[in-house]
Amino acid sequence: MLLAVKAAPILSGIGTNAGAEFFADAAYYKTDTNERLFRARKGKNMTNEATKKQLAQAKHRLEEVQARDRVKERKARTRQLIQKGAIIESVMPETNDMELDELRDYLFSLSERQS
Repeated sequence: MLLAVKAAPILSGIGTNAGAEFFADAAYYKTDTNERLFRARKGKNMTNEATKKQLAQAKHRLEEVQARDRVKERKARTRQLIQKGAIIESVMPETNDMELDELRDYLFSLSERQS
């Protein structure tokens, strides 16, 4: 869900007024950072320290959003693996006492029998 909010001067795009509206989500930060990097490469709006600071802040916000996304994806994968293991143990109770190598060999042998 996108949420329109009033931007603070540091959060707003370079050259826009402090009351500019923007969408507060990861896509905004990615787009905003890309635009700022493009302007920096062209040599525009990079003459003062405040603009350089804004660029660094935008990059940092983007990195934070990406880090949160990676953590969220990793946690989702871990949860899925735990749930799959629980399903295997509930359907095949004989696997509860097996070591990982034994379990892998057992599951491979079952799949080969079905082929």
